[in-house]
Amino acid sequence: MGYNWSLTYHSEGNNICLSFLDIPGPQSVRTAGMASRICKYNPSRSLRFSLFLFVIFSVVQPTAAFESTEPNINEMVAQIDFQTADINDVITVFGEPTEYMWENLYYTRENLPIRYVARYPYGLSVFMVRGGINELRFDSLADDYLLLGRIRIGSGLEEVLEVLGKPKEVVQDRPCSWSDGVLYKDIDRMRGYCYYLRSDRNVRFFFRDYKVCAIYLTGPQAQPGDDSPVTSPTEPASVEQEPAEETATTEPNLVDRVRQLDLDSPGLEAFIRIFGPPEDYFWQQRTYTADTLPEKFLARYASGFSALVESDKITELRFESSNCEFVWADAVKIGSSLEDVLEVAPEPFQVVVGETSEKVDGVLYKDIDGRKGHCYYKPADEPVRFHFLKNRLVALHLLAGGDFSQTEGANSIEASGPPPDLNISEKIKQLNLQNATMNDIRRIFGEPSSYVRGGQLYTKDNLPDKYIARYPDKTSVFVRDGRVWEVRFKSADAGYLWRDQIEIGSPIEQVMTALGEPKEVVEGEANNGADAVFYKDIDGQEGRCYYARAEFGIRLFFKDYRVSAVYLTNKDYALKPF
Repeated sequence: MGYNWSLTYHSEGNNICLSFLDIPGPQSVRTAGMASRICKYNPSRSLRFSLFLFVIFSVVQPTAAFESTEPNINEMVAQIDFQTADINDVITVFGEPTEYMWENLYYTRENLPIRYVARYPYGLSVFMVRGGINELRFDSLADDYLLLGRIRIGSGLEEVLEVLGKPKEVVQDRPCSWSDGVLYKDIDRMRGYCYYLRSDRNVRFFFRDYKVCAIYLTGPQAQPGDDSPVTSPTEPASVEQEPAEETATTEPNLVDRVRQLDLDSPGLEAFIRIFGPPEDYFWQQRTYTADTLPEKFLARYASGFSALVESDKITELRFESSNCEFVWADAVKIGSSLEDVLEVAPEPFQVVVGETSEKVDGVLYKDIDGRKGHCYYKPADEPVRFHFLKNRLVALHLLAGGDFSQTEGANSIEASGPPPDLNISEKIKQLNLQNATMNDIRRIFGEPSSYVRGGQLYTKDNLPDKYIARYPDKTSVFVRDGRVWEVRFKSADAGYLWRDQIEIGSPIEQVMTALGEPKEVVEGEANNGADAVFYKDIDGQEGRCYYARAEFGIRLFFKDYRVSAVYLTNKDYALKPF
C-alpha cells in the first residue's frame, strides 16, 4: 500500500520543527501510521523557507509530496469494516449524511430509530440496523463506484455474469424470491428487470433494461428481505419486501393503470380495483392491515409507487423509483435532470439557493440547506411536486386534481395546428387578451396539440378549472376559470415578435428601448416579481434576469442577458401569479 505524508511546520524558539505522519491509505482516516518529528536550528528567519524546502525534498519522495490524496468513493468503501463499523465510522469515512430517513420520516443524530437509511447526495445510502451497517447501497447516481475493478452502474448483465460466474439457476418471468445464486430475469414478465444475489461476494444487483441500476454491498450478517419496505426515492423499493404470495398484484402495467385513474373521484376501494392490493399500508413507522387502517396512510407498491390516502380519498400519487416508468408531460421521469424538468414545467417565479425549503408554489429551491444538487420545485399552476438529488429527479408527486386518462403523451392527441394564413405575431394581434376564452384561442390558433395540468393530459371535453393548452415550438396558453391569462413563448422557433421590437434572443438594451427603463434595478438578489423592476443576476446567477411591465401586459425572462421567454399577460392577472 502507498503512503501519504501529513506535514506540520512550526517554530519552537530558535528551532524549526517538522512533524509528519506516515499514513497508509487515504488521509481522511488517520488510524494508523508512525509519527516523526525533525527539528533544525533556526539561526535566522531568512533561512526558514530554504530549510523547510530542504527537509521536504530530502525526506519525502517528490511524488509523495505532490500526489493528490483526495480519497475517491472506492477508497472510502475499502475503509469500512462491516463487522465493527457504526454510524460514527460511517461519518468518519463518508462525512455527515444529507439526511437520516426511515419510512418517509426524517431524523437527526439524536433520535435515530433502530433501522434507518443515511443518505448522501452522490447516490450512496447506508442502511443501518441496531447500530451496525447492514448494507452500502449505490443507485443510478453513484456511477463512480467500481466493483471488482469492472462492474459499475450501467454495466450489462452479461458482464456481471462474466465477472461473478454463471448463476446456479435462472428463474424467468416469475416473481423474485431473493434466493442466493439465482438470477431472476424479466421479473413478473417485466422485460429487463432482473435481480442477482451472490452472498459469497457479499453483493446483490438490480437491473433495468438488463443493465445494473443498483449495487448493494451486504455485510456477512445481512440477509435480503430482513428490513421492512423502504420508500426512499433513490432505492429500488421492490428489494425490501419478502416475496409476496403468487396471488399478490405487482402492477406490471403501472402506466396503463394510471391512465384509468381520475384522481378527483376514487376512494381506496376504487383505487385497489385498478391497481390491485398494495404490498402494505403504512403510516408513521407502523404497518397496518386492510381492516385497521388509520385516517391517513400510504398504500405502497413494490415498484416505488405509492398512494397517499386521507379519509378514504386518494390525495397524492408518488413515483419514487425509475422502476415506476411513469412519464410526466411526455418528457419527465425519474432520473431526468433539473434542466430537463424546467424545459417542460412553467418557469419558476423565483429561485432560492442554499436556504431551507419553505415549499412555496412557483419557487425553485436549489442546493437546499447548502446541500449541492438537493432541490425542490412545485410549479404554481401544476398539481405536481419535484424532488431532486444531485440535480436529478428522484421523486415525482402528483397531487389531487389531475385526470390520468391521457397519460400516454402529447403526441397521442393529433394537433390540427394553427391556420397557415398568418404568422404567430399577426395572430396575436387578433386576440383581445383581456377578454379572451379558449374558444377565441382555438378560432385564431387552431386546436392545441394537448391540454395538460400536472403533467396529465385532458381532452377539450373534460378540461379542469386551470390548465395549459400547448402548441408546437414551446408555445402555450395558460387558462383559468375559462379565461386566458397568459400566452407564453419559450422558443425562437415560434417566430413571435412583440410589436416588431422584442423576440426570443433580444438583448437587454433592445428591451429597455422598447419598454422603457425600470424604476429600479435589483442585482444579485431574489426575484420578487415587482412591476417595472429589473431583476439582474437573480440569486447571484450571472445573466439570469426578469422584467415585467404591467402597462404593456408583458413579462420577460432572460438567460445570458438575452430574452429566453416572453409571457403576454392579461392585465387582471396578478404580476406575481405564483
